[in-house]
Amino acid sequence: MLSNSLRAISRPSVFRTAQRFYATGGYKDFVLHISGTDRIGLINHVAKTCITPVGGNIGTTRMTQLGSEMSMLFEVTVSAQKEKEFHDLLNKNVSSPDIKFFAKEIDERALEPTGDVLKSWRIFGPDSQQLTEKLTAWCAERQISVVDYSSHIFPGGHIGYDIFEVSIRLSIPKSLDVVQISKEFEAFSATLGMESEEAKSVDLGLGFGEQ
Repeated sequence: MLSNSLRAISRPSVFRTAQRFYATGGYKDFVLHISGTDRIGLINHVAKTCITPVGGNIGTTRMTQLGSEMSMLFEVTVSAQKEKEFHDLLNKNVSSPDIKFFAKEIDERALEPTGDVLKSWRIFGPDSQQLTEKLTAWCAERQISVVDYSSHIFPGGHIGYDIFEVSIRLSIPKSLDVVQISKEFEAFSATLGMESEEAKSVDLGLGFGEQ
């Protein structure tokens, strides 16, 4: 079963793909993960040399860079007849000593709407050790999936301590009391010395709802 994070990357084109599948004889959706040393023009290079030549389509994408390293996720739709050519082009044009890739076909049976509720928070406060570990442990203990997570440390020489800020998006199972879980999560954040602000979650048509 795909994790909710992979669902969040892949689901937007599934229904379009299903329509094309029955109409034209077969398309496949892939999640393409590329990581390694960043360089200018890499996204264009991948699109131009690996996806466009096989008539593929890029849907949802994610990219981040840390120092000289980058990581990218592409949702790519390719004709089933072009699947081998797609992989051959990736091996030829992307794979290198400092760039790695992995392409995984999306199992559409795992993409049925879950009814889970998507909630987002901005959490911030004095930096200290193990904050990420503690926040994610709280979620894992309750079977709550973290579908998006980003953190930053801001120098705080003017106030005597650095500020740690987290943007986190959770997929809360529909079996849980969402209001109560939200209160407990904010209360737990406070025990870590962090303030929390609920942020607006964008409904991407992923089978999630908001309360």
